[in-house]
Amino acid sequence: MSLLYRIYKNTNKSSAGYNKYYARAKQIGVIETDAIAEIVQRNCTVKKSDVKAVIEELVEVIQDKLQESYSVKLNGLGTFRLTLSSKPAAEVKDFSASKNIRKVCCRFAPERRRDTNGVTTRALCTGTRLAEYDERVKTEESNITGE
Repeated sequence: MSLLYRIYKNTNKSSAGYNKYYARAKQIGVIETDAIAEIVQRNCTVKKSDVKAVIEELVEVIQDKLQESYSVKLNGLGTFRLTLSSKPAAEVKDFSASKNIRKVCCRFAPERRRDTNGVTTRALCTGTRLAEYDERVKTEESNITGE
């Protein structure tokens, strides 16, 4: 399967690329923990219930560690970290977490690898094939996944 994309026209007049055409990735659905556990079960000797239990516990541990100010690196996958978005304060004494911190965000950076030629590749992205999105593809995909 390929990563699907749609071509769109930039209509933002304040953009340098105004009236130019770009590609945008097209997601055709969401795959959740149950389906992932089912696929993992088919590909190895671990039962679906065990896979789900590990995934659910992994999510809890990641959340706990992120909220304890750790970055969480899953080797071969990438690193999660929490960041803040805040409003400025004129003076340090005027800064208050409750007034100035607007939100907490979770950032993910795929793991990077450099080959012998110095070319950097990112986990999850390497080897991606592309295909332009077509309504027929959605129909075919729906038949496969049962959506």
